[in-house]
Amino acid sequence: MFIVITSLILFCILTFCVVVLHGVSNPRSMLFGIVVHHGGTPARPAVALTFDDGPDESVTPQILEILRRENVPAAFFVIGSNARKNQALLSRIHADGHVIGNHSFTHSHLGSLRWSRYWDDEFARTDALITSAIGRRPAFFRPPMGLRNPRMMKSARSRGYTTITWSCRGLDGVRTTAKRILARLERSIRSGSIIVLHDGTDPFGHRDPQSTLEALPLLIKNIRAQGLEFVRLDELIGVEPYLADQRIAG
Repeated sequence: MFIVITSLILFCILTFCVVVLHGVSNPRSMLFGIVVHHGGTPARPAVALTFDDGPDESVTPQILEILRRENVPAAFFVIGSNARKNQALLSRIHADGHVIGNHSFTHSHLGSLRWSRYWDDEFARTDALITSAIGRRPAFFRPPMGLRNPRMMKSARSRGYTTITWSCRGLDGVRTTAKRILARLERSIRSGSIIVLHDGTDPFGHRDPQSTLEALPLLIKNIRAQGLEFVRLDELIGVEPYLADQRIAG
């Protein structure tokens, strides 16, 4: 009997851990709050391109030039500590017609373990930089590495954010190649996909952005060859990208 009870307890603990891990890391999980990982309508085959971890003084301008040349709109989820060093790039992203979202201030790899006060500060500092540069407060938030916890999500809701994850990603935030980026994305992109690439590097990461720069024009070409249109993230999901009410809920 003791062995049976012990086994049952261990099974329950293991099941609980699996459920929590799924809620923390799966981009589709709603365990801790609503996330948007997909959009679009069957009547309009379209995808949205998004970039994380910028702005970067050397990479972001090259990304913007490719997008301008190909007439592709995008959303940029910026890290506050990077934005502080490159506020002119925030203005350029906005002037080029792209959306800017909040991707936290420090992009801590342990942020999913932190409490509401920490997230309130991360959100406020990054919002202040974005608002100073473009005169608008973002309505979109993407959790660093997609990892979430209940306190983070509660703080995000209190600020009026729509939390955005993804449908597919190129995993170009680490060392990789253009060939691998394209292979990962092209086998999973469908109408309504929210695609993640990187125009910057988080403060704790290391990567060669050349692979992203090489992959991006080919990715755009290949997606269009599938009969898919690029639309801005807010259009794909039907949510306004900036908050009209500047007040913050307590």
